[in-house]
Parts: sequence; structure tokens; C-alpha cells
Amino acid sequence: MFAQRVLSANKIVNPIRPFSNGKACLDYFSGKTSTPLPQTPCIVFLDMVMKPISGLEVLRRLRNLPAAKGSILIMLSGLTDIKKIAEGYRLGAST
Repeated sequence: MFAQRVLSANKIVNPIRPFSNGKACLDYFSGKTSTPLPQTPCIVFLDMVMKPISGLEVLRRLRNLPAAKGSILIMLSGLTDIKKIAEGYRLGAST
């Protein structure tokens, strides 16, 4: 995973936990999995185009979950739709 290599090369050693989709990410931060919740804020990479829940919706929900408080939420996308990009910032994507 490219992001993992970049983080490692820059001496960021936080654990990396990939999710197959937005629902799995939300389940983790909601405490609905057997995996323990993070003890420190996370860096979360989201794509705007995800199924079954869009990246923007995952971002909106994560901002309201206590376990994600303080986490850096980064939206990635190949989309050029300025309205969707602005919506990501409005919902709290990190800049």
C-alpha cells in the first residue's frame, strides 16, 4: 500500500489498519468489532467513491464518533467535482 510506504519512510510508526469498505471502518470506530479501539488518534484515508457507503458519508459519521475524535481524516479522490470536494472540507476533512 502506497500510503503505508510513505508513512513508514517518514518515521510515522502508528499501526495501519486497512478496511475493505466504509462500513468496515465505521464498525471499527463504533466498537462493533472484536479489534480493540485505538488508544491514540489515527490518520484515516478515505476515498470519496466507496461502496456501500460513500466516503463523504463515512467522513460525516466518523466526525461524530468519540473513538475517532482527534483523528486526522484525509479524503483522496480522482474526482474533479468542486462541489464534492467542498463538501468534504465542510464535513471536516483535514487540510
